[in-house]
Amino acid sequence: MVQRFRDFVNNNTLFSKEDKLLLAVSGGIDSMVLLWLAHHLKLNCEVAHCNFSLRDDDSIGDQKFVEATCLRYGIGFNTITFDTHKVAEERKESTQMVARELRYSWFNKLRKEKGFDYILTAHHRDDEIETFFINLTRGSGLRGLKGIPAKTDYLVRPLLFAWRKEIEQFAELKQIEWREDRSNASDDYLRNKIRHQLIPVLKGLLPEAASRTSLSIDLLRFASIEFDHHVEEVTRGCVTQINDEIRIDLNRIRSFDRLIYWLYELISPYGFNLSNCRSIVRSIDETTGKQFYSLSHRLIRERDYLSITPKGSNRKLEPVILNGDEGIISHPIALSWRLLPYDITKSIPKGKDRIWVDYDKIGASLTLGYWEEGDWFIPFGMKGRKKLSDFFTDLKLSRREKESTPILRSGNEIVWIIGYRIDDRFCVNSTTTRVLELSVS
Repeated sequence: MVQRFRDFVNNNTLFSKEDKLLLAVSGGIDSMVLLWLAHHLKLNCEVAHCNFSLRDDDSIGDQKFVEATCLRYGIGFNTITFDTHKVAEERKESTQMVARELRYSWFNKLRKEKGFDYILTAHHRDDEIETFFINLTRGSGLRGLKGIPAKTDYLVRPLLFAWRKEIEQFAELKQIEWREDRSNASDDYLRNKIRHQLIPVLKGLLPEAASRTSLSIDLLRFASIEFDHHVEEVTRGCVTQINDEIRIDLNRIRSFDRLIYWLYELISPYGFNLSNCRSIVRSIDETTGKQFYSLSHRLIRERDYLSITPKGSNRKLEPVILNGDEGIISHPIALSWRLLPYDITKSIPKGKDRIWVDYDKIGASLTLGYWEEGDWFIPFGMKGRKKLSDFFTDLKLSRREKESTPILRSGNEIVWIIGYRIDDRFCVNSTTTRVLELSVS
């Protein structure tokens, strides 16, 4: 096992002897074997242990056990306690999904704070097969069937060469102590159902089922690499990124054969599934503005492209109140204002970034916010109302541009659509005696 571990690490260039490693250790047999190997090979490492507070005294027992082992080995120990049930209830997500997110988020935080080069987990070949069947049942496509990679950026899985049975035999041979997680015996989770019910049936039908499935995963991984190269070529031709926004050119992808499946390859990295893709394809020839959501992203069907942004990146900020005769703010935009006496001989600013409004027509304070459904104003030079949504449509603004355009209000009335137009009700005229100059930069 020790030599196979060395060979697997070296052959796959997983890490070097000089790298600083963070080991994810739960106290179970797999992670305790990983810890033993790291100690035996004198790797430069520390341990990270998460207490998810899911098993009462057992969770505390796991933490103390891992800490005592690290003390005996002379290895640094890091731990954190989560109220996982509470977080899952607040987010309305599954306990398993929340625990995974909390775990890796903390690991990454530790990595950055303490300068670790890699995070090591104890995934093995049985885990890879179970993941294959989980992804197969979820319809995750070729990307989900290529197994667990030995290395993904800073995440390393150096036990992927070993079967669970081999790890158990090695632990017994070396008398490595470990703690059993009783939830592993439960079939409440899909992974455990596959482990306890599906795989034993397959092995009963074909004793070599596990090894042959592993071979199929290796072949799928190779096919996936070649396919990914092709997807990259397609992506370069129709996908652009502007800050945190991904844009997919509709005119280009309309010509694709089997558009649904190509679209899936382009947007599945952002959490969208095949069902989403079918709905999105149906919307391509409909009116603009239709929105679709994954767990992490929002997709909008714009006029000429599909816009994908992280959830929360378009959340409207709390309104900012502008008080006093003079001032300046830098967030959410750089905006300054000052009170001036009106001089009829001076030219009124005509640019989009600097305006004058009649000071006596606005209230004691102005509010900076964003577009809201139902907004209307009277565009400068006109007498009738115009819906703000229609004004934006005339300008051919995308949904995201509409949402991010700052609006200056006096009470509930729009004063200035910043960068575009002022409201006629607040413009300077022959009765004006004082003006408020507003400038953005």
